[in-house]
Amino acid sequence: MNRHFSKISKLFQLGTVLGKNRVAQFVKPKTATVAFGSLFTLFCLKNNMDSKIFTLEDLRDVETINASDIQDGEMKSFEVGPTKDDVILLYKYDGKYYATAAKCPHSAANLEKGVLFDDKIVCPWHDAAFSIVTGKPEQGPVFDNLPTFPVKEVNGKLVVQIPRVLPKSVEPTLSKRFVADFKKFVILGSGPAALSAVETLRRSNFKGEIIVITKEDELPYDRTVLSKNIFGAELEKITLKDPSFFEKCEVTVLKNTNVKYINIDRNLIEIEGESEKIKYDKLLIATGARPKVPPVSGTGLNNVLTLRSYKDMEQIKEAAKKAKKIVIVGASFIGMEVAANIKKELKDEVEVTVVDQIKTPFSRVLGDDVGKAIMDLHEKNGVKFNLEKRLKNIEGAGDVKSIVLDDNSHVDADLVILGTGVRPNVDLVSNSLRIADDGGIYTDVFLKSSVESIFAAGDVASYPYWYTGNRVRVEHYNEAIQQGQIAAYNMIGKRIPHTSIPFFWSRQYDMSFRFVGYSGDFDNIHIDGSPSAMNFIAYYAKENKIVAAASVGRDPATMVVGQAMESNLMPSMEELKSGQVTLEDIQARIKSKKGCSKCKRNAYENKPNWNPPR
Repeated sequence: MNRHFSKISKLFQLGTVLGKNRVAQFVKPKTATVAFGSLFTLFCLKNNMDSKIFTLEDLRDVETINASDIQDGEMKSFEVGPTKDDVILLYKYDGKYYATAAKCPHSAANLEKGVLFDDKIVCPWHDAAFSIVTGKPEQGPVFDNLPTFPVKEVNGKLVVQIPRVLPKSVEPTLSKRFVADFKKFVILGSGPAALSAVETLRRSNFKGEIIVITKEDELPYDRTVLSKNIFGAELEKITLKDPSFFEKCEVTVLKNTNVKYINIDRNLIEIEGESEKIKYDKLLIATGARPKVPPVSGTGLNNVLTLRSYKDMEQIKEAAKKAKKIVIVGASFIGMEVAANIKKELKDEVEVTVVDQIKTPFSRVLGDDVGKAIMDLHEKNGVKFNLEKRLKNIEGAGDVKSIVLDDNSHVDADLVILGTGVRPNVDLVSNSLRIADDGGIYTDVFLKSSVESIFAAGDVASYPYWYTGNRVRVEHYNEAIQQGQIAAYNMIGKRIPHTSIPFFWSRQYDMSFRFVGYSGDFDNIHIDGSPSAMNFIAYYAKENKIVAAASVGRDPATMVVGQAMESNLMPSMEELKSGQVTLEDIQARIKSKKGCSKCKRNAYENKPNWNPPR
C-alpha cells in the first residue's frame, strides 16, 4: 500500500500539470480497491472553471536528457511518443528545470524555433509568448495557456511527468461571479479586446457582474483570417470562445444589441428598444472600427463590398466565384491579402486589378524597395495594378459594371472590393469623451479616457506610445488583445501602464511577413538581405532611433527586435548600418540583461488593486 500512497503524494505535487497553477485536489475515491498492484482512485485537477479527472494510469514519468546537457537559458526538445506531435520542450532557467508542450496553442508553430528570453518562450510566427513556469500567455494572439509539466532530477536525468495524450492548450483558471460583489462592469464590443478584457478580469479574480454588449450576432472570432483565407475560413473554427466559456465564468453577453445613448454623468447605458437602462461602475469601449467608404457615387451598387465581418467575407467569397473581373480599391494590407487569396484560389478564372493613388504599395509604411518586392510577387501571380490614380466614381445599373478613375479611364468590374481603410467606432461618445486627432478615444497610458470610469481598448483607443513619445492608434489583432488586458487590470485599479510594442503579420501567397514597432514618418531604412528574394529584415529609424522592423524568411528576427525595443536595448541605426552591431549581437544583449524579459502576467494578476481616495 505504501507504494500506492507514494503515487498519490506525487499527484499532490503536480501544481502546474496541464498548464496554469492548478492545484491537484484529492477527491473522495469512487473506489479504493487495490487489484494486482493497481489503484483505481480518481483524482481531480480542479479549478473554478472546469474539472479534469485523471487516474494514475493517465500520467506517466518520462526519462529525458541528462541534466548536465542543458545550460541555463537553453531549451531542448525531446520526443515522448511515436508521432511527430509527441514532443515536449525542456528548459533551464535560473538554475531550475521546466517543461512545456512544444507547439504554440495559436497555430501549432514549433516553439523550439522561437526564442527564449528569461522565463519567456516566444513563438516564431505570430509573436505569442508564454511563461515556461506557469504557461500563462504574455502577449500575442492567444488566450489559453501553454501546457506545462512538472520536472524532477533523478540520478542525473530529467524526469518529466506528462499525460499519455499531450494537450494542445489549457484553459486558464477563471473566477465566477460572487453574488455579494455588487460591482458591475460593462464592455461594449465583442472583438479580441473585449474578450481579452473579460478573460483578464476573471483571471484576476474579479467577481463582480460583467455584461458584454455587441451589435453582432456572433461571439468573438479571429478576424485576421477573413482576408487571408476567404475560401477556407469557417465560423465555427475561427470562433475564439464558444458559449460555454461565458457560461462557466458567468458573463452575460447581449448579442444583436444596439446602444442608443451613454449618460457619462450618471453611468447609465440606454439600449435601443428597451426601457430599462443598464447602470455600470466601469465601462470599457472596445467597439472596433468600420470600413471607410470613399465619398463617390456608386458605392451602393450590387457587388460593391467591404470586408470587416464574417458575413462580409461570405459575400465576397460567393461573388468572387461568379465574377470574371474583380477590382480591389486600396493597396492596403487587407486589400493585398484579399487580392492574393482570390488569385491563388481562382487563378486564371478571374482577372484581379488593384487600384490605388500611391506609386508603390506599402511605400509609406515599408519603403519603396520592400513595397516593390511585394508588388512584384503579386504581378508574378497574375494580379494587375493601376496606380497613381484616384477613384472618381463607380458605375452600373443595379449591378456594378466598372470604376472610373480621376483621369476618366474606366476599369471593367463585376465585383469591386473596397480596401480603403477603417474608421474607429466612436460615434456614441464623440460628444462626451475627448477624441484624439487620429479619431480614437483619447486615453492615458492606463487606457483610461477623459472620464474616470470609462476605458478604451483596440482600434478605438488613442494612447501615448512610450517608445517614441507620440500618440498612436494601432489597428492590430495582437495589440487589441494586449490592450484588453491592460484596460481590464486598470478597471480594477491595478495601475499598470500599457508598454507593449505593436506587432502584426501578413500572409500573401506563400510569403509570411512580420512587422514589429510603429514606423510612422521614418526617415531612414536599412535592409539586411534581399526583398526581391523574399529573404530580408528591414529596419526603420527616425532621427537615428530604430522604431520598427519588417522581415520575410528571417524568423524569429522581428521577435528579437521587439524584445530589444521593449527592454530599451536596441542599437542606433548608425550602429546597425555600419555593421558594429548585428541581430545576433542584439539577441546577446537581451540574454545578458538578466530579468529584463521576465514574464509579468502572474505578478499583474496578483497585484493588489489600488483604489483612489474619493
